[in-house]
Amino acid sequence: MKKKLFSIALLAMATMTIVGCKSKDYLASNEKKYQSWVTNNPDCQGGTCYMVSGRMDEPAYNGHMVYLATKAPVMDEDGIYIVSTVIDSAVVTDQTFTFKGKTPWSQLAIIQSEDVDDRYLFINLVLEPGSTTAVITSADSTDFIGGTEANNRYQAFQEKKRAMESGMEKKYAKTMERLNEIEELLDTGEKTIDDFDSVELENLINEYMEMSFDGYQQALTLYWDLYHENEQNALSFLALNELRALDENFENKEYIVNMMPTASKDSRSLLEMMLSAIEAQEKAEAELRAKQDATSEGRKYINVNGTLQVKEGDQWKSSEGSLKDLIDGKVAVVDFWASWCGPCRREIKETLLGLHEKYKNQGVVVVGLDVWDMLEAHDNAVEELGITYPQLIDIDEVSTEIYGIEGIPTIFVIAPDGTILGRDLRGEEIEEAVLRALNK
Repeated sequence: MKKKLFSIALLAMATMTIVGCKSKDYLASNEKKYQSWVTNNPDCQGGTCYMVSGRMDEPAYNGHMVYLATKAPVMDEDGIYIVSTVIDSAVVTDQTFTFKGKTPWSQLAIIQSEDVDDRYLFINLVLEPGSTTAVITSADSTDFIGGTEANNRYQAFQEKKRAMESGMEKKYAKTMERLNEIEELLDTGEKTIDDFDSVELENLINEYMEMSFDGYQQALTLYWDLYHENEQNALSFLALNELRALDENFENKEYIVNMMPTASKDSRSLLEMMLSAIEAQEKAEAELRAKQDATSEGRKYINVNGTLQVKEGDQWKSSEGSLKDLIDGKVAVVDFWASWCGPCRREIKETLLGLHEKYKNQGVVVVGLDVWDMLEAHDNAVEELGITYPQLIDIDEVSTEIYGIEGIPTIFVIAPDGTILGRDLRGEEIEEAVLRALNK
């Protein structure tokens, strides 16, 4: 957790910028090549042509491929992703490469090398008409991108970000050094947590929380500035993609809708997907609540088919059947469980096994409804736990969907007439519900 939070505050430590006389000469040279190409290319008279000239700082990449890909948001049932689509490729020669083409609008892109010694070098850029120069190093935080207006803006943003990160590193260096030292001593077993001064640990935790919040606030401000300063070009899309993970306001539909009128093409697409994701989540939550309400206390249970396992003597007999076959006309305790679920196993050992023995001759049946499991693992768990009450294995994995179950164990008590007397019961609550049913 410490490292994860720290990564928000300190994204990548680096020196400021590599732009010097040599880099400026490289920019100027590429600009001349671009102007010459545009002048002699009738297709470029509309002002939509780009030339991306690049240099790999490592000779090892000579003879290897580099790829130019555009980046755009896509959405599926699992969420929103930024995908790259390769639109051009080139071979690195004398540590340089060039991409030429036409682009109808400013869009976010990436240059990435093929694998060399298990490393991929890459750099983000804005693909737009004009001459763009990229310098890619083995440490991507010292890369350079510039030439066109948007890429010059992106370079300025990178320098601002590196300055922020450098300041954070200096401000909290001692805190992180000590935390890393303590972590190493704990990991190696040289010391336990009790060996450290409690006051020092409390101060370190407070400093770490301050650092995390400080880094979060600075990152939030940095990316919002980038967004507002570039609302109509691709950099707004880059900023927005970071902000959707940082700013809780993007959980609010009205907030997103209000941003759309002034958003760029790609940013609007991302905002629309974010809005769709919220609406899909709301729909899923409404459907879940409806299923939970339909199987709540006072409602009739819903039958589920599966593989029945009933113990006869020392042997388990299996057959196709349903929950109805096991519980109709009885007070039933139905336990949605799985072999891998620790809380499920504890509830079985601490409550359900004893409940079964205590009430099995009083018209009460305990049923294990196995979900999200493998048959072999289920059988092993039944033997390990000493379970003797009947089991229903949900082969089709539909029962949790029908009942709106999000986690297990989920335990129901059902009356002989099929009325649900209690849902999500644990421990003593289960026996109390059983007694209420027996005393009716």
